[in-house]
Amino acid sequence: MLSIPVIGLCQDTIKEFNLYAGLLYSSTDMQALKKTADSLNLRYLQCVPNPQYHSWPQTEARCYTLLLEEQQLPLLEAQLQKEVSLNDLIRTIPRIKVKDTAQVVLAYRHEYDEYEKKNEILLYYGNGEQFDHATLTKMPGNQQWVYVKDGFYMQQQLQAVKVFLLDKPFATMPLPQEYAKMIQYVDCMVDTSTVVMLAKGHGDELNNKPFNSLLEYVRQRKHPELASGIPYSLPEDSKKFIVDEYPKNKRLHQLLDDAVKDALKNGNGGDLLESTASGIYSQDTILLMMRSRLVVGFCSQDGRPREHARNIAVLASRAHQWPVFIRAHLDIMNDYFSRNSDGNYAQAGRSTYLRELELLDIPARQLLFGSIFRADSMPAGHYYGNLGRIGRAFTESAYTADFEKQVKAFMKDKNLDPINQCLFSMLYLSYINWQQDVNVRQEKLTTLKADADTYPAYIKAAIAKLE
Repeated sequence: MLSIPVIGLCQDTIKEFNLYAGLLYSSTDMQALKKTADSLNLRYLQCVPNPQYHSWPQTEARCYTLLLEEQQLPLLEAQLQKEVSLNDLIRTIPRIKVKDTAQVVLAYRHEYDEYEKKNEILLYYGNGEQFDHATLTKMPGNQQWVYVKDGFYMQQQLQAVKVFLLDKPFATMPLPQEYAKMIQYVDCMVDTSTVVMLAKGHGDELNNKPFNSLLEYVRQRKHPELASGIPYSLPEDSKKFIVDEYPKNKRLHQLLDDAVKDALKNGNGGDLLESTASGIYSQDTILLMMRSRLVVGFCSQDGRPREHARNIAVLASRAHQWPVFIRAHLDIMNDYFSRNSDGNYAQAGRSTYLRELELLDIPARQLLFGSIFRADSMPAGHYYGNLGRIGRAFTESAYTADFEKQVKAFMKDKNLDPINQCLFSMLYLSYINWQQDVNVRQEKLTTLKADADTYPAYIKAAIAKLE
């Protein structure tokens, strides 16, 4: 068999999807999706009337980046456990230096590491402009210092260590109902038990032996003049031949059935097999084949993973499988795909397609906001949005004024925990940065700076650094 060369996958420009009047889906598909969305909105009204979520345990802290020799780390840890002051640390440990300092929000959550097969504590810290995390073996026993080794070396072989002087002990707080209902709305509209990619294989039709045999059989019967090997596409008369012969040709029937079974079991289907089988098998079967293979991009400009998700979303809409459709569409919006490399220069070509959600007559802003919040006791399978992508999506919204007003209110709400305030401030900064008109971007940035005093100190400090 001939191998299929990779052609045109990493070109200088990326061509996004062919659109239906500017949308990802046809008017017929959109009408069907609206009906499903309407029924799900009715179901949401029957959800628990007063959902309860609590913030991650968190506090505010003063963050110090200390530089010291690696052999001094045990001494530093011992002193921190004694809850000594910063001045005592500097006096006790020779040659220790304070590189920088900042007021931050500090939070932690427990997570099970599937690779390491152990429970870990992830420590999150930020000041409205960053949201980093570091893994701790355990939380320190005291309530004054928390510390984590950055894991990189500075000049002269000095180790950088971040230490946090807590303003007060970690504590949780309930999320106000306004925000809890947004989280719950995500779980009503985006089924928590559904995954788009079943990830049984990587979509290599070369490894599907029954399909290879089918193609060779069809070539011999219809186009013996063509060279042996897997073509990029079947001539239309060959596809028609398969459809016509399938009910009466036992050999062809068996080969196609075996090819489909192999694809469903091992994830070694592909566009050619799926398009060939689409005239014979149900939409549900074709959709399952699509979901059984994982498409990984060769580089940042390889549009195949997004095209594959778009095909899944389209077919899921036609097969009335909303749980698969909405996750596939949100994956496109959030650009949740695997690539061997992903340069920033290619990301501008990948759109977010928020308008499709807004035209479904659902509260799209509530749905996407609900994917931003972080809290304890959220169900497994809850859909989490990407701050940068969703900020960009709202630059394309028909309701940008409402978005700005609402996000700014979240950033100032004293009843909302600081970590979530920081997240929404990052969302808003992404929204500003993705403005296409440089004058609009500067105007919004100027307004934000002018209002800096109305925001909490940890967000105000981030605004002050903006240029």
